[in-house]
Amino acid sequence: MRIIGLDFGHCEIAAAMIQSMNGEAFRVMNLFLDGNKNTVIPAEAEYHGELFNYFKASPKHFNEQIRGNEVTVMRRDLISLLFRKVMDGIMEYNTEIADGEQILLVVGCPASEEWTAEKSRNEYEQLIKKATGAAEVRVIPESRAAMFSALADGKGRMISAGDGAVVYDFGSSTADSTYMKSGERCVEVSWNLGARAIEKTLSRMMCCEASEKADRLGLDIVPSENYANLERRLRAVKEAYFNGSLDEESSVFAWKFSTAGGKKLTAILDIDDELMDRALGEEEVNVELNGALLAGSWKYCCKEFFRESKLLIEKQH
Repeated sequence: MRIIGLDFGHCEIAAAMIQSMNGEAFRVMNLFLDGNKNTVIPAEAEYHGELFNYFKASPKHFNEQIRGNEVTVMRRDLISLLFRKVMDGIMEYNTEIADGEQILLVVGCPASEEWTAEKSRNEYEQLIKKATGAAEVRVIPESRAAMFSALADGKGRMISAGDGAVVYDFGSSTADSTYMKSGERCVEVSWNLGARAIEKTLSRMMCCEASEKADRLGLDIVPSENYANLERRLRAVKEAYFNGSLDEESSVFAWKFSTAGGKKLTAILDIDDELMDRALGEEEVNVELNGALLAGSWKYCCKEFFRESKLLIEKQH
């Protein structure tokens, strides 16, 4: 049976396969997910001609309706559609996997009870199994998977589960941590504090800029239910800013908004240090924690997440 690991993220998707020799694993191979041999693809699905993204959510939200600009679709249908698309890509573009071969699919999820409680995990596994046709599906917390990976390869040579180690995983939708120490219970923390909060902040800033410009010109912007393409573009600019590849020309981000009169209104954001400092350190985000809201800048909320994780580790160990 083939073992395939799938990082089915809120924003991006990647997959890898364990290759074995004489019954023993000897290397992990990244899998192609499309015809361009990309090993990472956006977590996007097209439904009746409309693009949707950022729709991944825990099983308790599966039956929610997501409104687009032209169509409405159930969240579980979009998630199933994307799993099917990913699995079709894996089978088509990786010759090492034979047609009809049985597959054990291991899928990561956030570490919160919303995902890891037995009922939720079973529901998610059944959805994945039905969508992909995999023989077996297992769902495990992403930060725990990262810990196992670090302990198993050269990158983890300075990590000792005997002494205790913690992994922090900041994804698109959640921030997760896993603390492991041999012979003791794992300590796991998961907050709805993903990097998408930065993209939503930039999108909000862009919409405010457009609204102010429209007021000055006496125009009315047509509301949109689905800003999938805008957030996708903003994410690419944000990633380029953080990895140092954003140059002066590409840092000027422009977007055209529709107006009631049929005209297009262009709003512009200059993605520089000043604007990003404001987006990360001044603009407010809200994090839901067990029914309560933590409000503050993204940086402030991240510090609170680290503090909470540290306190829980110290309390239990």
